Amino acid sequence: MLNRLLFVFSANFDIQAIIRGCVQTAPFIFAALILIAVYAKIVGARFGVRKFILIFLLSMYTVAVFTATDIPDIRELIYVPYEYRPNELYLDPLRMFKYDRSSYLLNIVLFIPFGILLPAAVNKFRNPLRLGSTAAFISLTIELCQLKNRRTTDVCDFITNVLGAILGLILFWILKSIFSRRGSKSVENRDSFILRHSIEIILILTFLIYISLPLIY
Repeated sequence: MLNRLLFVFSANFDIQAIIRGCVQTAPFIFAALILIAVYAKIVGARFGVRKFILIFLLSMYTVAVFTATDIPDIRELIYVPYEYRPNELYLDPLRMFKYDRSSYLLNIVLFIPFGILLPAAVNKFRNPLRLGSTAAFISLTIELCQLKNRRTTDVCDFITNVLGAILGLILFWILKSIFSRRGSKSVENRDSFILRHSIEIILILTFLIYISLPLIY
């Protein structure tokens, strides 16, 4: 199983493409985070270095996932018509127990970092329902985009992605219980829409920049 998992990993992950996507996207995300930090300073709210770094890492990991799943760019999304092909759309949730379980296991592993980085950056994502819904939104975005580039869209990918994020949250709580200092609490910004939803803004911006990279460079 481990050898099969490593084979699937090497077949799906183009490290050079991932690095290129991160390098091309990073300046825009870094600039956006600087603007959010400046805004926080102006309104007298907190947007610390730790949160800045965690959200930036989350954005870069999202780019890596977008690259690994080969989502199409904005030109394909707009101009390529959707053509239904039965062999590219799977809606059977039990399929994961019948075929190529190693690829579904990889989908779980792929979303574990989301379950760690999201709650580490912002407390509200320590709620399993909120984390799960965010992971579901990211996964659904990927699956819908894949309808345009001849990759398979599979409900089992969606299920295993969300499961991976929840497992990441469990791992986050385990690590937190081991390494966190007692009495330390992070403060959430509740007075500003931008600061309350800084992660959502950065994730949406990451998606828009990523699909627009061929037009930018």
